[in-house]
Amino acid sequence: MKKKYVTAFPGRRDSYQLPLALSAHDRLASFVTCFYAQKGLSSRLAKPFGRLAEKLNQRRAPGLDQAKVECMEAVDLATRLGSKIIQPSKISVWEDDAFARRALALAKTNRAGLLLYEFQADWAFRQPLPHDGARILFQFHPHPDLEHPILFSDGRRYPQFMAGIHRSTRANLSSRYRDHTRNAWRQADHVMVASQFTGYSLQVAGCPAGKISVVPYGCAFSELPARPPARPATDKPYFLFVGSGSHRKGLHHLLEAWSQSSLTESHELIVIARTIEPAMRPLLAGTKSVRHLPGVATHDLQTWFASAKAFILPSLSEGFGHVYLEALACGCPVIGTKNSMLPDFSEAQAHVRYVEPGDPASIAGELEKVGGMPSSDPFFGTDSIRLGVRAYTWQRFRDGVEAVLERFD
Repeated sequence: MKKKYVTAFPGRRDSYQLPLALSAHDRLASFVTCFYAQKGLSSRLAKPFGRLAEKLNQRRAPGLDQAKVECMEAVDLATRLGSKIIQPSKISVWEDDAFARRALALAKTNRAGLLLYEFQADWAFRQPLPHDGARILFQFHPHPDLEHPILFSDGRRYPQFMAGIHRSTRANLSSRYRDHTRNAWRQADHVMVASQFTGYSLQVAGCPAGKISVVPYGCAFSELPARPPARPATDKPYFLFVGSGSHRKGLHHLLEAWSQSSLTESHELIVIARTIEPAMRPLLAGTKSVRHLPGVATHDLQTWFASAKAFILPSLSEGFGHVYLEALACGCPVIGTKNSMLPDFSEAQAHVRYVEPGDPASIAGELEKVGGMPSSDPFFGTDSIRLGVRAYTWQRFRDGVEAVLERFD
């Protein structure tokens, strides 16, 4: 008999793929979230409020039974208001615990197990279940025991980012907040991760390898154009960065490498980032032949991917790095680091080149190599690139989650 599970998180993490995985295999007992758009609401608002309707449409997922979705709007509102007067890291832990408490209560009521991200699992897994329900953790980020030393080591070389590193790691807070999520794996019956790198980080923290299953994320290939879209308006060949303009993403290393390279006259670096860390702004503004776009629509982003010389994201640490998969799915070759899921894409390795995390000289050298390669080089083979990641669908992710849960029936 299939066991049911409760999952819970605020926002629309991973486009609701965790509850969708449960629902697809008849395992969803309940999904707790902050706001979930009612069926038909976006269509009723489409004509008078087109942009609002589009956003509302993103806050629901076809395939989820709305009767099993419970919203905690009051907690969400309190979190938004509280973040104005309390440090956001503290209020987010309070929010996580509120969702964890409700998930635990529903698990007890439905005699179900818990499938939670580390943010909610940190509290919920430490509480007893009065029935035979499994505690399954989905570890989203690399474990702090591996990630934090990487970030702080780089911060000592680039001290202008140290304040931001302290905030992002909660290093300036008490252990109640600093260690949030650190020990969730200890109480879990099993741990799912999206990449080998995240799995390795858990082993560094002491988690046995046999307790970890890698279940990679997917991509909605059906939403991609059949042919590469028209080239965006730019006169020069360009490299593309897409992501938050934060220290962890390695944008400062890329900008330093770009200024050191011989490409600034012949090529352009396009940076698509909605948010830019304050300490990053002077570097971004002061680097030659760099254009910053604060954000683009999904279709336009596919255009930028399809026409780029290569996509580059020299992250210091990634739990998965979904944008790597999005780039490859659009037929764009990738330059990245092994501190991500990139090494997991075995059939796409001919279209991936690696740089050392935190090493601008390594990044500059790779940029120049790729910049000098002819367009006929197999590295740029659009169809081959797409084929190399075609297996990584969201259905595969859902089936991978099910394969883990079957062990606990």
